[in-house]
Amino acid sequence: MPKQDDAQNLHHALLASFAKAVIAQAETEVTAHKAQAKPLARVAVALIITYPALGDIFWARFVARAGCWMAGVEPSLLEGEQATSLSDKEKRKRWGARQDEGLEEKMMRLSGVLRLYFHMLFVSMNLAVKDPLPLPFRPGRFWMYMAQLLNNAPMLGRAVAAEIIYGGSSF
Repeated sequence: MPKQDDAQNLHHALLASFAKAVIAQAETEVTAHKAQAKPLARVAVALIITYPALGDIFWARFVARAGCWMAGVEPSLLEGEQATSLSDKEKRKRWGARQDEGLEEKMMRLSGVLRLYFHMLFVSMNLAVKDPLPLPFRPGRFWMYMAQLLNNAPMLGRAVAAEIIYGGSSF
């Protein structure tokens, strides 16, 4: 029998793996077939309702995969950082980019991830839920996201923004 701490760590690792798998599925399948976002979102929300800790884990995985595009705001320097001290890899990570992908691939991948996220915001499970969903997964976040993105000229100037806005307006 594992120790209590080990069991908790294993539980979080399993939830993190699940969240990563769902987001990876969105990166590929939702990109190819936009309608796949809805059933994938229902599964994710049902599990967040069942395992509330999964909400925070999902959000962390979303941010790790899509960077600043998950919040709709341009990344800023942290305290003590200078633009010249950041590696190219760190800059790409903050913008949600990967080293091995072109612009079109990045646009489609981020569009799939954000389409999944937007669908998660509006899933109705018709269940008696004891606790509301975590803040990042409540419907009001959609409008906050769009307001932040539309008020951010540097991000709107990027090709990814148009694809995300189109994906967000399609349901």
